[in-house]
Amino acid sequence: MNTKDRQRKRIILIDDDPFFGSIMKQVAAQRGVELSHFLSLADLGFVSLLGQYDVAILDYDLGNMTGVEIGEYLTAFFGDLPMLLISSTMRRARKCDLADGRAQPFVDKKRGYDAVMSAALALIGNRSSGRGSLSHLLELGTG
Repeated sequence: MNTKDRQRKRIILIDDDPFFGSIMKQVAAQRGVELSHFLSLADLGFVSLLGQYDVAILDYDLGNMTGVEIGEYLTAFFGDLPMLLISSTMRRARKCDLADGRAQPFVDKKRGYDAVMSAALALIGNRSSGRGSLSHLLELGTG
């Protein structure tokens, strides 16, 4: 991978909704971002591939595992990987879902694809600048 390719922002989306994943890929492409979509963590195959991404977007409701559980798993292997939780159901942020400020509160999918992408890109920018967690994202999924 050359330097120019690595400068491109890379996002992984783990969401069991193929339609949502397809649209998110289009939104990412429009913003010059590479987005890889997997229906589950098992579909990813090698967990070590996650180290290639700048942020993970995790759907809360994934069948056998929740996005929070996947976030805990990812934190164990990639402690500094920012994570954004999303959901299409009415949810509110809980302290136990915040995982040291890395996994952000829920962004409701009903707010739109651009809102999800903007929140993910803000996490990348936050990570690059070395700032702490993005507490202003607390209200994204609840308004």
